[in-house]
Amino acid sequence: MRPDLAAEFASNGTTPQGFTDHTFATHDSIPLGARIWAAPSSFPGPRPFITWTHGGAFVGGSHFPCRPWLVPAFHALGYHVIGNAYRLCPQVPLETSVADCVEFVHWCRAELPGILGEGRVDVDRYAIAGESAGGFMVMAMALQLTSLTVPPPRAVVDIYGLIDLFDARSALFTPIDPTHVWPAWTGEFSEEEVLAAVHDHDPAHALADAPFHEGQLDMSDAELGTSWATTFEVTKRVRLQCAVHTWVSRHGARGRAMYTALFHPERFADEEEVKRYARTLSPYQVLETEVYTSGRRVFPPTAFMHGSVDEAVPVSQSVKMEERLRGLGVDTVMCVEPGGPHVYDQVYSVSNAWW
Repeated sequence: MRPDLAAEFASNGTTPQGFTDHTFATHDSIPLGARIWAAPSSFPGPRPFITWTHGGAFVGGSHFPCRPWLVPAFHALGYHVIGNAYRLCPQVPLETSVADCVEFVHWCRAELPGILGEGRVDVDRYAIAGESAGGFMVMAMALQLTSLTVPPPRAVVDIYGLIDLFDARSALFTPIDPTHVWPAWTGEFSEEEVLAAVHDHDPAHALADAPFHEGQLDMSDAELGTSWATTFEVTKRVRLQCAVHTWVSRHGARGRAMYTALFHPERFADEEEVKRYARTLSPYQVLETEVYTSGRRVFPPTAFMHGSVDEAVPVSQSVKMEERLRGLGVDTVMCVEPGGPHVYDQVYSVSNAWW
């Protein structure tokens, strides 16, 4: 790994200061948070806003921190920056997580003038951005927001997001090799406990924020709270969610764990019905439908950021999506980081950022 990346990955970092915290919705007694970094007051007049949706393999992550470059980059352009939580799989299916994110955009347009002050925000000028699973989310959000009567986003920023649920690398619909030898599972929870959590599809048990790598679990609650700038207790339930994240990230095809976590296949008659459902969510697949290929609906201008050696989500995901959008006449920008793995943008800062 590049030395600069290795050094940054060893650090848990801290979230930018100067924010306010809010709850944009509550479902099944689970509050969904929004963190607002208001645009600098030096920018006069109504300012646009950009939303930030976190990653974490759909089962982990938090809206409290954000990428280190995001707030300074868009504050320099006069944007308000707002991060959002969403209910994590597997307790809710993927479409519920997406619906939470769409609801958040509606909340922003309705509530930001009251929070930021009249004349401080233009609710019709907004962009949506997300990384990894959040990159999938913003592409799926854009598909829904372009079909509604509200103004669609002016731009989408997809940062190493999975955009085709049917891609072979996703392993969601790829036949499982019965001869594959899986590494031994170790940790606080047994395989049986983790798989039981994967199959727990009770939305009342869902979390909206959870650490998604072991390094964060090594921190004390106080240290994690300092990093995230909030009070957060790492309970046994939170640790189990982190174990589920590790399982689906490393063993996603084993026992069809990711398939089960995202789709809740017990709701459907057979796998063909699951596939039909999944195609309605998969951004790459939806862009093949007549409503887009005929020009009756237009996808927003989209920027892609991806590392050239990303092993979690291959750069081919962004490449083929960018090609599809260009084929539909959509303005696109493609930024590929040479030698960049997944979450390579952790090294971006005010001094070396891409903008």
